[in-house]
Amino acid sequence: MIVKVLGYSSYIDFINSNTESFNFNDLRIEMNNVKQNTELLDRLAGCWYSYNRNLPENPLQAKDNRIWRSATEIYKSETTGEYFVERSGGDRHKYFGKVTAYSDYVFIIMNSNTFIRQRHFISRIKDIKEKLKNPEYKLHELHFISTCISFNQEPIALFEIFQKADRKTFVTDSISFPIDSDEIPKSIVQQLEDTESNRIDYK
Repeated sequence: MIVKVLGYSSYIDFINSNTESFNFNDLRIEMNNVKQNTELLDRLAGCWYSYNRNLPENPLQAKDNRIWRSATEIYKSETTGEYFVERSGGDRHKYFGKVTAYSDYVFIIMNSNTFIRQRHFISRIKDIKEKLKNPEYKLHELHFISTCISFNQEPIALFEIFQKADRKTFVTDSISFPIDSDEIPKSIVQQLEDTESNRIDYK
């Protein structure tokens, strides 16, 4: 309905358009009447590895049993106070975006710098307000549902896991590892090895 109001025949037609009249890269999500959870956003700042398995529609058609690890950095802008994110992608392309948090929900929206593709992430951290009252509490892992349009123009929804990374040893590239690689934490493998739960059926 929204894309038709904007003058496009379908969502895919809208995705494929990048005109001066409506620049896809200028999309924003604003919730000015709702107070952001800046205490949570401050805890999110830093380096993360994000893990997912971008499986084909039929997991049995997967050529290799692999897990993707992308490098993600969240930081607060010194000029605007907004929270931004940078993430690596395959073939050396990059994603740039914005992070917001309201109550116990975290939202991320990112655009690619090399092609028209947008990624959206949503996560919920239960009881985060109570957890943040503990000065010793550290946020090590986040679970997201992420959505995007695939290269064959199919919508995809994936289960992704963010794990905090050490800046000193942080690798800024996206790398595909065999699922039994020593580079992938065992806890990540346990959560991603179930193919049925790692790609969400949109039909």
